[in-house]
Amino acid sequence: MRLLYLLGWLMLVGAFLSAAAETGARGVLPGAGALIPAHDLWQALAPDGFASARRWVETTLHPTLWDPLLTGVLTLPAWLLLGGPGMALVWLLRPSRGPTDDFDPDSVFLYDRLAERSSPGDAG
Repeated sequence: MRLLYLLGWLMLVGAFLSAAAETGARGVLPGAGALIPAHDLWQALAPDGFASARRWVETTLHPTLWDPLLTGVLTLPAWLLLGGPGMALVWLLRPSRGPTDDFDPDSVFLYDRLAERSSPGDAG
């Protein structure tokens, strides 16, 4: 479970980096809208890597896996593809913070005791 928790944090870092890359890719993709799909971002920043990944999926896994499934998934922004599952992993697998044993019930009424000591009626 700890490994999945750390994977979640790694995915969140990737989400922030992809959001920064999306900002940088606006120079390469001048006609991009408000949200750049991960497909376009990957193709703009690393066209050789994108072509290699597509070729690998079509030849190794299944020829029709790329076009209907992965193309549909890659229409989402990259920061959402990484940030959504990353946030879910971090939130659901966070270490439990049990009750602490350093609670002192007497400290709750410290102000009341000090106020009673300092009252003018008790001075005499």
